[in-house]
Amino acid sequence: MGRHVYCARCVATHPICFSCGLPSLTHRTLPDGRVICGYCRRRAVTTDREAAPHYERARRFLETWTAIELKTVPKLKLVDMFEMSALAKAIRKTTDSVALRGLYSRQTTTLLTPRGKTLPVSETETIYVADHLYDEIFRVAAVHELMHDLIHERFSRLEKAPLWVQEGICQQASAELCRRRRYDDALAVIESSRDPDYGDGYRYVRNLSGSEHWKNWNALRKWMETIDVGLLPETAPHVGPA
Repeated sequence: MGRHVYCARCVATHPICFSCGLPSLTHRTLPDGRVICGYCRRRAVTTDREAAPHYERARRFLETWTAIELKTVPKLKLVDMFEMSALAKAIRKTTDSVALRGLYSRQTTTLLTPRGKTLPVSETETIYVADHLYDEIFRVAAVHELMHDLIHERFSRLEKAPLWVQEGICQQASAELCRRRRYDDALAVIESSRDPDYGDGYRYVRNLSGSEHWKNWNALRKWMETIDVGLLPETAPHVGPA
């Protein structure tokens, strides 16, 4: 499993940790039903105060990788799985744990003029991240959601694209964090995802730049700026492992 080897009995009898995705002998079950292993529990991000520096590190990484400064940084809110599931129900059609770790939300307040025109008045952006993720996984999830915000700010044409396009791009950002910080377990989870949007979408985007990952942002940015959104298929083309 990933870079780890377990006997068949452990895999069959021990619950899987929500945070790291590995079997856990010593674990705790949270009120929302998630299982957290002992290792992840010791490094878990459980409060807004604990989350703030990791969120800031995620923002700095994304701005460094893309060489684009975020105009605004969405408010961060930690939530349990009850709230995350309720928030994601309308747009997420998956049970993949990676997809349920974070969510980017944007709400626009509009004004109806006497002539019947609708004008935007204000916009509120929030990034929700599941609590009790251990610090590395929290940063991976935060980079993914912040990439959604950057797409909205600088590549808004992609908001009309199929879901796999944005999710694939955001997973590529998370994967790049994993490669540069040597988060090998988290990268293995991203690489092996079977979800049609998060997995196939990521592998398609990853292959846009070939194997030279240090050059991947320039290639990806050019694709994001020039691709004809209307010609993109509704489902991501299947791409094999790297």
